[in-house]
Formats: sequence, C-alpha cells, structure tokens
Amino acid sequence: FPGMPAAAFAALPDRLVDSELGPIPEGWSNNSIKDRASIIQYGLTTSASTEQVGPHFLRITDIRGGAVEWSAVPYCVASESDIRKYRIADGDIVVARTGASTGDNLYIIEPPEAVFASYLVRFQFADREIGRIVGEFMRTDAYQSFVAGSIGGSAQPNANAQTLAAAVMAFPQMSTAKAYFDLVRPFDLKRAADARESRKLAELRDYLLPRLLSGKVRVR
Repeated sequence: FPGMPAAAFAALPDRLVDSELGPIPEGWSNNSIKDRASIIQYGLTTSASTEQVGPHFLRITDIRGGAVEWSAVPYCVASESDIRKYRIADGDIVVARTGASTGDNLYIIEPPEAVFASYLVRFQFADREIGRIVGEFMRTDAYQSFVAGSIGGSAQPNANAQTLAAAVMAFPQMSTAKAYFDLVRPFDLKRAADARESRKLAELRDYLLPRLLSGKVRVR
C-alpha cells in the first residue's frame, strides 16, 4: 500500500476468518461497544449561557456531522465537582441520545475546558487506541443504521446509553489499533490546531471590526 507506514502495514492481518458479522481479519474479535468501554455516562443538567460564566457547555445542537465549532458553544455555571465529573477529555466520544439527531456523535480532540449536557452520552476507553477505532466506527453508516433500527420510527426518537452502546463491531488487535492511532493522530492534532487558530482569528476579527467601523482604530 503506497504511502502506508511500515509499522501500520506490518500490523495488518494477512487473512480473513468467518464470524457472526461476516468475514473479519484473523485475530480480531467481535464485541459490543459496551464490552470495551470503561465509562458510559450521561451529562450535566443545567442551563446554557452566552456569557462566559464557566466552562463551555456542549449540547446536541452544537454537534454537526461529527464536528463542533467551539467558539459557538455556550457556557454554563458548574461547580468544581461538576467540572471534575463532566469535564470533556481528549479521546472522549459523545453521542446524542434524543431528537432527530439521535446517534450523531463527536470524537473529541484536545477540547477547551468544557462539560457535556445531559442529552449526550459520554463513552471513555481505557486504551485511547481502541477509543479512536470506536470513534471511526460511530461515523459509519453501519452504526447509524444500528441506531435507527434500535429506536424505530417514533415521532420523538430517543435511545438510552445501553442502546447506543449495544452495537457490535470488529475490534482489531492492539498492535493494529496502535498502528492506526499513530497513523491518524498527527492529522487529528493538526485539525484541532487549525480549529484553535481559526477561533483566535475570529475573536480578533470580532474585536477589531467594530473599532475599525467606529473610527476608534485607524489603519494607515
């Protein structure tokens, strides 16, 4: 495979074996997400504020197609114990559990200080390499089809944490998961850095533009 690092290529199995999911690479295992997650947790119940009164407060409506614009995420008042309990960490996955976007999800990469709302479910994994694999799987049509089939066609879709975690997927051996993580991590970090830079530029624009228009700041 041109362009694939040698370590990643060496970690790939060379044959498929039959499984209940169909053919999977030899040495891989079929497990539910629930079986591999170390923490599955509902979020914080509180009110959002446009004022910077505390940490960012990530809600379902802030997640769009697997991405978030942190500068548009509101804030909330949260106690120190709530921040410790609900603080979003690098490598977390949060999944919407109600409404039209049930099942939509976000893999977290180097977030600002933020907590997550109660209509989201947080998944954490003891091995960050496994978490990255699950994050990729949750963006597939297979996972979205699983969620849609689990919640049926109700007017107000919703799913509890156990339902969202019941999807079964093929998990690679740790050597393969690590090789994949090492391959994609630099791209994840670059994307996060670009997003931070974009936020800084937007803040600078919002600060300067009114002053330029009012004449408080002049450019030669």
